[in-house]
Order: sequence, then structure tokens, then C-alpha cells
Amino acid sequence: MISIEEALQQLLAHVQALPEETKHPLQALGQVLAEDVAADFDIPPL
Repeated sequence: MISIEEALQQLLAHVQALPEETKHPLQALGQVLAEDVAADFDIPPL
């Protein structure tokens, strides 16, 4: 049996990051953000 670290290294050696895409928010359901998003103001206001 191999260690978790070795298994992770083997896994990461076979994957690569996908290119970033720009999508309308409704078309991005189920996707992962490439960077953090912050609102300009609270909704609803606190």
C-alpha cells in the first residue's frame, strides 16, 4: 500500500488545470470559480 502523499503525487502528475472561461452567471451553474468574487455592498444590507 502507498502513502496518501505518494498517491497524491501520482494523481497530480496526470492532471492539468483547465483554461479560464468567461460565462454569464446563469451559464456557470455547477462550475468552479477561477478567483474569489466579492460584492461591492451587502444584499440585504446589514
